[in-house]
Amino acid sequence: ANVLAGGYPDGPVARIFLFPTGVNVSDACGSVLCPDETSSPTRTSFSLSASPTTSSYLSPTEAPTEGGPTHNPTLAPTSTILTSSPSTSLTLEPTSSPSTSPTLEPTASPSAAPSVSPNVAPAESGATLSPTENKLCAPIYPDPGMWTDAVLPDISTVMSLNNTADAGVVELIIHPNSDSMQRSTIRDNSFVLKNKASENIQAILIDVTDCVMSDSVFDPDGTAGDAGFLALKFKGSDQTYGGESVFKFFQDPPFNGDPVIQEVAGSTGGYKGLYYEFPTPLAKGQVMRFGVEMDGNSIAKVADDKWKLGAYLDDAQKTWNLGGISGSELIGSRFYVKFQNGATAMGHIGSDGYKAGGKAKAKYRSSEKSVIIKFVTDTGIIRSDEKRIGQYGGVVPALQIEGQQGAQVRISILKGFNPVLNDAKYPNNALGVRGLIEERLHRGSPQFPVNNFYDVQSRDYTLGVDGKVCIQDFDGNFNFSSVPNYSHKTYIAIVANVLAGGFPEGPIARIFLHPTGVDVSDTCGSVLCLGETSSPTSTSNIPSASPTTSPSLSPTGAPTGAPTQNPTLAPTSTTLTSSPATSPTLEPTSSPTMSPTLEPTSS
Repeated sequence: ANVLAGGYPDGPVARIFLFPTGVNVSDACGSVLCPDETSSPTRTSFSLSASPTTSSYLSPTEAPTEGGPTHNPTLAPTSTILTSSPSTSLTLEPTSSPSTSPTLEPTASPSAAPSVSPNVAPAESGATLSPTENKLCAPIYPDPGMWTDAVLPDISTVMSLNNTADAGVVELIIHPNSDSMQRSTIRDNSFVLKNKASENIQAILIDVTDCVMSDSVFDPDGTAGDAGFLALKFKGSDQTYGGESVFKFFQDPPFNGDPVIQEVAGSTGGYKGLYYEFPTPLAKGQVMRFGVEMDGNSIAKVADDKWKLGAYLDDAQKTWNLGGISGSELIGSRFYVKFQNGATAMGHIGSDGYKAGGKAKAKYRSSEKSVIIKFVTDTGIIRSDEKRIGQYGGVVPALQIEGQQGAQVRISILKGFNPVLNDAKYPNNALGVRGLIEERLHRGSPQFPVNNFYDVQSRDYTLGVDGKVCIQDFDGNFNFSSVPNYSHKTYIAIVANVLAGGFPEGPIARIFLHPTGVDVSDTCGSVLCLGETSSPTSTSNIPSASPTTSPSLSPTGAPTGAPTQNPTLAPTSTTLTSSPATSPTLEPTSSPTMSPTLEPTSS
């Protein structure tokens, strides 16, 4: 804007810059008044509509057209939507001193009292950027949507289940006490089976259908993963066991014939189940060790020389072991045992507290002990029992675990990625090697599109008298750092389970988080948990944030006086507080001279 004289600028040109939120400006979202009484505009030619040829967001009344959005944009994703009941007023206190009081008039009548208590701690005054990336703390990305449970196979086709108290205890441990993220199950000592029951073991079944990293499959013949393959092999024996009597729950090739992905010839979907019946039952106290080839199905039949070209390098500057599946990459899977007396037992594979390890205890289960994960950010709460995919980036989130009073729980953050970087065309499409694998991942595992973990961080807690525990400051316990020197997105899964004797005592709760592309940082503010919580009881086995860094292992105390309201969307630079008898206020970092008010147009 500038002053005019004779049609020419008569002074400097003032300017402001606006970034898009990705949502159309619309009367349906409300409107604001100027800071004081103003005259009517003399022209009405200004418009904030998007380019007709590039816009992918529609106003609330428009119908989507071909090529339009695949999600439903919200009215105001970057700020809190404030509403007011007739008996209360809302006061906005800005960070600078306005000369007059601007008012906000929503067009719709509120139907309920305002929800204005997102527990967002204020950021430093004027701090709007991530410390390491020149991006806003809260960029807008489409809602990733929901995820669905895996369709579990019919176990009775392999093993008749008979969950009775006659069943004993059997332990399964995979890569115990290991922090080597590139471990592979192909070594014949990868799985350790221990019979601690009084009964002999007749057969075992490992089902990876419900694995958190759902790309994991058994690949006994080299068609479902990389070029390497191995059927079941026990330590100390040269004999291998394969075929349909051992490998169960075969998957049809997921994408063969797809016109978008001209699939690699000969690739298959692999197997989700491994079943073995002992010729001589395994007696009490006996231990068996074995190995089998497992891969991410997304890399099926992709030539080694193609994916290795430009692949991600580890700390030793060696190509990342793309096909290696470690014990932690089997978290969420199920383990079944059949005893000679006909009883059966079942267990869940969870973290052993180290980066690469997994473990399960099959036993008689009269009931399952479970937990709920609540991931709290400035944009809302992601719950493990609601199956909504969340996002991370910007503000430091909080995590709350709910379950049975006094229960010990293990929480693990699983950071996943696809280490293939080669974009050359392969085999005959424009996707490239990496693009082919990414497309397979996003179609087959949209909630967690990864084929490798590069970091796993675990910690144990005891739930308080209210059955809850809060991780208030992730920087003190866990971290959200990305893969070092890696330009693509890092996806995260957070899992939790009840512990008994160091083994999972129930199902593995999980949430999935997609990146916004912005670092999690105190600079962007932080959020509080949902209520009074207990302190962590131990700091065992917290893996480093990255191969070259290590977070603090000191447990943090539980926050006091934490509010119980659910957070809603809010700018990261403010804290919203509310009292039934007073008007909700925005508390700024500096004191204004006047307070703009927010007035509804109708009751």
